Amino acid sequence: MSAAPDESLVTALASALRANYQALRAAHPDHRLYAFGLYITRDALFIGPTAASEEGLRGRDDPESYRWRLSSSPLHLFEEDTFDPVQTLLASRPDPYELDEDEMAAEVGTRLESCFAALETLDREGLFGAGTDRDGLVVSIFSADESDRLRLDHAKRLNPPTALAVLEPALAIREPVGDPQLLGEHQTYQVASLDYRDGVLVAAATSGELYGWRVTPEGFEELFCLKDEDEHWAVLLEEGSVLYGSTGGIRRRALDALEEPAVVLEREAKVTQLAAAPDRAMVVADEAYEHLVALAPDGKVLWERELGGRPLAFAPDGSSLAAAGHNGECVSLLDPTSGSEHAVVACGGTTAAAFADAGVVAVANRAGVHVHAKAEGWASVRSWPIEVAANALAFSPSGTHLAGVFDDGLLRVWSMATGGTVLEVNGRQESLLDLAWLDETRIAAGGRDPDRGAPVYVWTLPG
Repeated sequence: MSAAPDESLVTALASALRANYQALRAAHPDHRLYAFGLYITRDALFIGPTAASEEGLRGRDDPESYRWRLSSSPLHLFEEDTFDPVQTLLASRPDPYELDEDEMAAEVGTRLESCFAALETLDREGLFGAGTDRDGLVVSIFSADESDRLRLDHAKRLNPPTALAVLEPALAIREPVGDPQLLGEHQTYQVASLDYRDGVLVAAATSGELYGWRVTPEGFEELFCLKDEDEHWAVLLEEGSVLYGSTGGIRRRALDALEEPAVVLEREAKVTQLAAAPDRAMVVADEAYEHLVALAPDGKVLWERELGGRPLAFAPDGSSLAAAGHNGECVSLLDPTSGSEHAVVACGGTTAAAFADAGVVAVANRAGVHVHAKAEGWASVRSWPIEVAANALAFSPSGTHLAGVFDDGLLRVWSMATGGTVLEVNGRQESLLDLAWLDETRIAAGGRDPDRGAPVYVWTLPG
């Protein structure tokens, strides 16, 4: 059942909006407004005014990139105190975080519908003008960290086609390409990490979720879906257990006793990456992208290294560990037993790395994805240009293909034999953050989806 607006909240919002808009026009009569409305957090605990004008874009190096980032507008939260009565009223309502999941959704829905009703009321009154005065103004609800899809859906509820024409050219709304299979009925905001081992795929999400699926040639069976209060940023499968990095360190859950997490490493800094040696005799953790810690299976610290950050990857034979080095101007290849550097791969601003074998490593920076060979003195032997950052790379089990996921939501797969692109697809996600090969043809990927879609997408190579 859809939520209904609360009349007292609608009245308070309409009064605050009216006063705020009139004060804004009086203070800036020469500004050409192209956006006005409400700025609301996803949990609807805060609701305030926002606006943007052509004059507010002046002086920026790339003004169009800021056009719809209303929180960066000089008019954002203009005379915010006009909304004090609204915040007082919100504080008297049930706290969404003290409600169960269904009750929270209903309360947030009521607050959101009240925002729409207040703006609709004022628009009918003619507050925002009529005719050509109204045509170029997008009146809407602008959420923190909203997707382009949600931004358009909100605007469509409140604006004529002439106003929507101002907004739509700036939007990039992705629909899935490549007929992916979706895993997980429980939606999530952001999958940060994936791992696959021995027929099990796991995913960790920054809203505290842990997901697991049994993988067979025929399909997928959900094994678990858990949610904790802290954020999960990295995940690894061990023999009979799942290891995950979070805001408080590293935890382990046995697959036959998932509700009883054990502390492996307690830290104040969040663990952002985990990499395991092939024999699982060592796990290397990256704390806050800046500090590496190597751990034995019992949690004993084997070595620590102050230089951390992306990337982090083991060679298949366990002989080498790729990690960020020298202020991000190269990739350091480390001896896993000691953490000492034994080779350097030149690639400034590296964001991802993966080994095909001990003598071949792929690295990515903002300029491209580059394959380096030990036989050539770790020089680049093949490159593919890219336009946005790669967040993860992975070779197929046989090493015949290299896959990468990117900050614009694309998954690309290249043939190592020909150098050609064999797959380029995307889901609904704004960004893909990690991937895992399930076999020679299936690839799982996950990332950021503000609309909270399925956690994991699985694509199959053509042919």
